[in-house]
Amino acid sequence: RDLFRKTPARMKFLKKDATEAGYISEILTNLALANPHIAFTFKKDGKLVFTTAGDGNLKNTIACLFSASFSNEVCEVNHNDGKYTVTGYTTYPHYSRQSRNMQFAFINGRYVKNKTVLAAVENAYKGTVMVGKFPGYVLDIAMPFDCVDVNVHPAKTEVRFANDNEVFTSVYRAVKNAFTDAQGKCTCPKDL
Repeated sequence: RDLFRKTPARMKFLKKDATEAGYISEILTNLALANPHIAFTFKKDGKLVFTTAGDGNLKNTIACLFSASFSNEVCEVNHNDGKYTVTGYTTYPHYSRQSRNMQFAFINGRYVKNKTVLAAVENAYKGTVMVGKFPGYVLDIAMPFDCVDVNVHPAKTEVRFANDNEVFTSVYRAVKNAFTDAQGKCTCPKDL
């Protein structure tokens, strides 16, 4: 309320309410995925859009934000190679999606958009998903702070790694091992 009371000129630069609500939803989704131990509630025009439990369980947060059925389509990623730790969830190959809108990468808990991480994940799925389909994932890559430069872009969503090849290899192995191991253990269908 009265967000622009002291700076009314900024209100003129706002887009339509639906567009601004979409931006807010995107930011809150990223914050909730990065912080599953915090409960988030998002209401738009008095209607509940989503609420998260804040119980520290990332899979529960995924279910609250997207759907329980989507959270059942993912397998756990938990990989540590000594320098990089990759944790989170990724979809089984047969649950690939039509777009990349369910792809979330975090570096040390910060939401990022990075081509190296994207390429590593998509290469891990190479030959297992149909052309034009994309895996969904929520991955947090923990690494030493001197291995990543977050000062590439003012929004801090673009990062640069000290060694792209190491990050690529670690993420690739983490994702590939996760869905390969999980498919071997689960009773879900391996192909559609």
